[in-house]
Amino acid sequence: MSTLPVNSHTPSVSELSPTLMYELQVSGYIFASALAVLVWDIIINLGDDHQLLFKCKIRPPTVVYYLSRASTLAYIVAHFVFQIGNVEDCEALSAAVGAVNVLSVSMTSMLFLLRVRAVYHDSKPAIRLFFVFLWVVVSIVPILIPLEMQGAPIGATRRCTIAISKNARYIEFSIILQLAYDTIIFFAISYRILTFPLAHGSFNSRAKYFFGSKSLPVVLRLLLQSGQHYYL
Repeated sequence: MSTLPVNSHTPSVSELSPTLMYELQVSGYIFASALAVLVWDIIINLGDDHQLLFKCKIRPPTVVYYLSRASTLAYIVAHFVFQIGNVEDCEALSAAVGAVNVLSVSMTSMLFLLRVRAVYHDSKPAIRLFFVFLWVVVSIVPILIPLEMQGAPIGATRRCTIAISKNARYIEFSIILQLAYDTIIFFAISYRILTFPLAHGSFNSRAKYFFGSKSLPVVLRLLLQSGQHYYL
């Protein structure tokens, strides 16, 4: 993400350094690729999503799933437009990007929370509350990001960039925190599955289960593999 310091002279596109222009281009390509992947994922899962929505009972996890999908799509589309589009109000669009980012992070993280709580349903309440605490922290930090950053036009153009406070650390902290949260939940779920009585054997045997060279029972295998896919 290309940034310019707050209240600095914002040059026109032609005055930008080659490095900054390159960063703007690469950032646009990244969001274009992410949008293409997400749209493709939505298309190939339309059948399952339709069945889940119209042929199954709507439960809270179903609502969380669709909110995660919708908010993630909205975030990528909004940020893609911010990166490459001609925008009338960069600051307003930046605020919208921040808002859907908060919802996307919260709902997507909750999908992992629901899974780990199900896997640890018979564990001590303190363990389950620990995972809930992690989710609350992960969900709150992105709310602070818009307080330290805002959209700004590049000179007299209608292209936008992000202006951030020199003292802002919420962006880096939020990214690191999300990675830490996903890592903790992923390994907690994997550990629980691989220590389940049906996944018996030595350490080497359990490693083979983890990497797929040995087959677990269907439910455990799907839990492990879908968790690996999500984490990646």
